[in-house]
Amino acid sequence: MTDKLSTSSEQNDYRLKAGNNGLIQLATGIVGLLENNTLNWPFTSHQE
Repeated sequence: MTDKLSTSSEQNDYRLKAGNNGLIQLATGIVGLLENNTLNWPFTSHQE
């Protein structure tokens, strides 16, 4: 709605927030994968 009135600083702020959200989601995804692998590894190795 206010795209024409928005300043470059506001656009940069939005990009920073979007980038931070993406990095946080990426980091939590990697941490989740690592936790799942380390938690499931002993069980999967015992099952095999």
